Amino acid sequence: MVDEAESRRVADAMRLINQAWLGGRVDDMTPAVHPEIVLVFPGFSGQARGREDFLAGFRDFILNATIHEFNEHDHQIDIV
Repeated sequence: MVDEAESRRVADAMRLINQAWLGGRVDDMTPAVHPEIVLVFPGFSGQARGREDFLAGFRDFILNATIHEFNEHDHQIDIV
């Protein structure tokens, strides 16, 4: 079973990632993102593989989208 400290570490990393992209500071995410991360898009419509693709997706989003509101809720952390 995963201990509470590990869950807090993951939650802290997610908080850092969200604060970084919301503030337009994508490079601030780098220390929190594993070099071999795989991000699966909603509906399994595609994926980004590797840290650089992951960060590039956020850079593209920041350049092409306007965020009117962002709310976090119903967090679930699964560590395997």
